[in-house]
Amino acid sequence: MWYVIGRVRLKPGRRESFLRDFRAYRETSRKDEGCIYFEMAAGSDDPDTVVIIECFTTRDAHQAHLNTAHYAAGGPRFQADLLEADFEDIGASDVKRTHFGDSVASP
Repeated sequence: MWYVIGRVRLKPGRRESFLRDFRAYRETSRKDEGCIYFEMAAGSDDPDTVVIIECFTTRDAHQAHLNTAHYAAGGPRFQADLLEADFEDIGASDVKRTHFGDSVASP
């Protein structure tokens, strides 16, 4: 599995415009081959922050998403709303698992 986690900071007052456009983009992206999950969460404590979470079956499936027409069209469309965006790609095999035990003591 290939995960992408993004944190997007929007220009003040651009939240509704971004969310409207991103909803359409999200629905199209969910139809991409290999897309398991594609979601966003708008911050309640900071109206100008949005978190984007994507999951694809493989890194290649995500790369194919990056080569779609809707991805290419999204760049210029979203650029007007963004201050900055940071994305982290995480391969499931790269994730280190930490086990804390079968029971946790109560505080």
